[in-house]
Amino acid sequence: MENDEDQKKKGYYFIFYWDPDDKRIFVPKRYGYGWTVNFANPVSIIALFVLIILSLLLVKVF
Repeated sequence: MENDEDQKKKGYYFIFYWDPDDKRIFVPKRYGYGWTVNFANPVSIIALFVLIILSLLLVKVF
């Protein structure tokens, strides 16, 4: 079992991923399948909002 200090070294803070040294926008989840956002990368926040807006527009169109 990892303690909080080990998780912080890997960039995880609770449910958020924050690692300024990691230049990826989306990173694989630590547990299970899927991806999460690297909130330390400003481009990833913009990409997340674009995905949300596109999803809302897609739902509204259909």
